[in-house]
Amino acid sequence: MSRASSGQREISVEDRPAQRPAPKARGPSLLVNTCSNWAALGVTVLAGFFLTPYVIANVGKSSYGIWTLVGSIIGYYGMLDLGIGAAVGRYVAYFHGQGDQKSLDETVSTSLGIFAGMGLVVLGLGFVLPGPLVDFFNLQGQRAADFRLLILLMSVSLAIQFPGKVFRGALRAHEYLLSANLIVILTTLGRVGLMVYLFSLGWKLRAVAVATLAADVAGVVLHMAMCRYRLGHLRIRPSLFRGSMVRQLLSFGGVTMFIVMADTIRFSIDSAVIGRFRGMEAVAVYSIAAMLIKYFYRVIHHGNNALWPRLCKLEGAGDREEMRRILLKAMWVWAGLGTLIAGGLIVVGRPFIALWVGPDFREAYPLLVILTLAACTDLVQAPAVSVLYALNRRRVFAGLLAIEALANLGLSLLLVGPLGILGVALGTAIPMAILKLLVFPAHLARMAGVPLRAYYARLLACVGAVAAIALLSWGGQALWGG
Repeated sequence: MSRASSGQREISVEDRPAQRPAPKARGPSLLVNTCSNWAALGVTVLAGFFLTPYVIANVGKSSYGIWTLVGSIIGYYGMLDLGIGAAVGRYVAYFHGQGDQKSLDETVSTSLGIFAGMGLVVLGLGFVLPGPLVDFFNLQGQRAADFRLLILLMSVSLAIQFPGKVFRGALRAHEYLLSANLIVILTTLGRVGLMVYLFSLGWKLRAVAVATLAADVAGVVLHMAMCRYRLGHLRIRPSLFRGSMVRQLLSFGGVTMFIVMADTIRFSIDSAVIGRFRGMEAVAVYSIAAMLIKYFYRVIHHGNNALWPRLCKLEGAGDREEMRRILLKAMWVWAGLGTLIAGGLIVVGRPFIALWVGPDFREAYPLLVILTLAACTDLVQAPAVSVLYALNRRRVFAGLLAIEALANLGLSLLLVGPLGILGVALGTAIPMAILKLLVFPAHLARMAGVPLRAYYARLLACVGAVAAIALLSWGGQALWGG
């Protein structure tokens, strides 16, 4: 059976002469890599918790809404990746599992050339887009000036990050996650320190953008240096740029880009809808709940990202049975972890938000509960999605995700008028919960080759427990007037 399940031809060991035998699909400890992912995430989360009230206090609620809106818009730039970032991670690990060094070198060299061109496109957008966007969001005076500057600086940052994706992806595909995460920790701490210093100079919103830009540049440089140190066997040369590799990367990346577009609609469009119909202060309130949900996602995905290179490597080595074993074990882990995190958000979310950013953001708590319940239906299934990526069998999954995204957008636009930001949260949560409970499991379980009953047992264990916690919490608050 061909491993190119999606229809395109993948380069195999037999196509390459004089290669070393494929290594066994073993690597660094998954536990160590997962813990290092969570350590990096922990530093990032703590930095976010520290900086959010600090930034709001220094720039004001409305200006913070502008920063949130800029972040959402820059998130759309990520679609210019064309999914090649994920393709690099998949094929570097895949060819490493096959022992195909020549294809590995061609993958890295070709992707670096592509990303350099994309960086130039992003840089151009940073000069072109601010004007039309200022008019669309009805920004005037200092708000318009701040918005223009932030878009430009963040575009420069992203343009530099595009080539850096190759080096970061190569490190992670070889499972050097400990090294990569050390870089994340260092640059995060540097960003916090620089931002605090610039605020002390009275820079306001410029402090946020400049500190972010400086940290991103430092991260790219450090990833390049670490890649050179850890992956001395890699050859990155213009002569290794291959048109055939471009087609292969784009074929995998095209589906990935479609998925990224759907995710962008699912998770980034809310701020734009609220900004257009409810104003910047409402964006700021919604962003608090969205930020906590984002961290929930990141905890699960950072753990899951330690599985991703191993699964791709196993596919390259042809060991499907080990892939299924890892999947079922990981789903139990994510079900337990998801229950703990979601339960904590629901039980202590209200006092935490008041303590964290103040009583002006109390409206964020109902949004948090709604989004948390929906997120549980999604996150437990993350290991199965990683298996689809490793197998390169994602077309139906992408189509289902697009249906969810369009339903999200339509329902949010329908409900934002009568229900405000609560309606936008419901517009996100309802399609996610319905599809992730009733449609996605059958497809994901079948593609991964695991029994549907075992799959549902893991999913419903988390969702049922969190729903019970939410009901008990609501009952307790109603009883004691909380």
